[in-house]
Amino acid sequence: NITIANPSSDQEAFEITKILHQEINSPKFLRLDKSSASIFSEFDEDFYRPKHHSVGSDIALISSGGLLDEIVKASKIIEEEGYSVSTISVPFLKPFNENSLIKILNSHELVSVFEEHNSGGLAGVILEAMGKLSMFPKKFIHRSIPDEYPSIVGDQMYLREHYLLTSDKIAEFCISSFRK
Repeated sequence: NITIANPSSDQEAFEITKILHQEINSPKFLRLDKSSASIFSEFDEDFYRPKHHSVGSDIALISSGGLLDEIVKASKIIEEEGYSVSTISVPFLKPFNENSLIKILNSHELVSVFEEHNSGGLAGVILEAMGKLSMFPKKFIHRSIPDEYPSIVGDQMYLREHYLLTSDKIAEFCISSFRK
């Protein structure tokens, strides 16, 4: 089995690199993107567990990689509208800690997943785990880059804007989905 990691910050990348080098005797894939969240996350003995950066009860914002900064900014916008928001980063896509998903599914009305790559990554892992557990949130939304060659060229922020992966567009999508 391959281990797939997608750290959200420089500190998380450092810790995951140590873990991959020392702890895991299998093929490894470490996805590093151009950005890095400016958030410190504690690594404990269960390093596969998703990391909660804030805990709320209405909306769960889940991501991996450098998109976490946009997620955290979006959570502030959503909270200003009166919603309680959890922000969660998932540093390991495989193996995925399914038990940690149970609490998230049971404690939020809307579970949302945002990823800065093609569909099938983090959302695919979460949807597969939901099916395996036969547990589903009241509402689930997902946004990623379409699985096609882009017809545009630009830097990371330009592409985030084009694919609606900026904090304001993420917040808007979550609020409108929550109200439906």
